[in-house]
Amino acid sequence: MSSANYGPAPTDYDATIKDYLSQTLKDPYSADVKYLFEPRKDWSGLGGNKQFGYAVCARINSKNSFGAFVGFKLTYFLIRNDQVVASTGLGGAQLEEIGAQQQCNPNKSAP
Repeated sequence: MSSANYGPAPTDYDATIKDYLSQTLKDPYSADVKYLFEPRKDWSGLGGNKQFGYAVCARINSKNSFGAFVGFKLTYFLIRNDQVVASTGLGGAQLEEIGAQQQCNPNKSAP
């Protein structure tokens, strides 16, 4: 979409995502993050709110409340102005996994 305002490209997406994970995960220091691609212009309609920014997808493995690793989960992040403004996949629920698969699909349709 040519008229969409994606904002500036992230300056340090790794730091932005790790900051977000530090506020989201039970044990953020255990997180093993494997990025699937560099940030790309994207949009998200998560929560019924269309937003534009830069997408990053990663597989993340971290410890749960019991100290056990949960296994790598596909996770989608939408970054705008060096802040994560939308994400899906961290919760581990089937619906979140489906949302992450759809958002991380390189053939996702334009808004």
